[in-house]
Amino acid sequence: KAGVTHSTNYDGSFAFKINKSDTFFFFLPGYYTLRFSLSDSVDKAEYYLHISMQMMFAESKPIIVKPKKSLSEIEEERKKLGEIPKELEAPRIEPFTSPISAIYDLLSDESRQKRKLRAQMVEDNRRKLFYALFDYYRDNNVIDIDENHYDLFIDFLNQPIEFLKYNSDYEITKTIVEQYKRYARLNGLEK
Repeated sequence: KAGVTHSTNYDGSFAFKINKSDTFFFFLPGYYTLRFSLSDSVDKAEYYLHISMQMMFAESKPIIVKPKKSLSEIEEERKKLGEIPKELEAPRIEPFTSPISAIYDLLSDESRQKRKLRAQMVEDNRRKLFYALFDYYRDNNVIDIDENHYDLFIDFLNQPIEFLKYNSDYEITKTIVEQYKRYARLNGLEK
């Protein structure tokens, strides 16, 4: 059901009935939002799913080996920043909708949940792009930032998605290098 929110019990499990066409968004503060659908699955009477979510910040990180992104791949992802799945788009107000119905659609619990998920997905993608940029800068000796400082430095930068989406590679690099020098000085990281 669109916009229905479910909470887990004490051990993280939950149960509910769904339609094959439903799409789920698993959201937990401190974890990346997970999108899941059964639409391509074989029909069964019951499904038992074990969902594992990736932490955004972890004290002891598992080693994940994946290829680093090139600057052109990062640029392609920057262009897509802010895009959201169709299931989470804001309700479209039809011209002949009554004002009361339009207000209800905008203020309903479903709309609030969708806005919350949209914001979380945009933030997740924004951080992932900064991580990819920092990896690229480290590999090319542009800045010497330790991975343990990625999240703190992203917070220090305090740049919206528009910064990544609409600036050139040069402007982004220049800003990050200048701000990292300031960040390193303020946090005693200068070498």
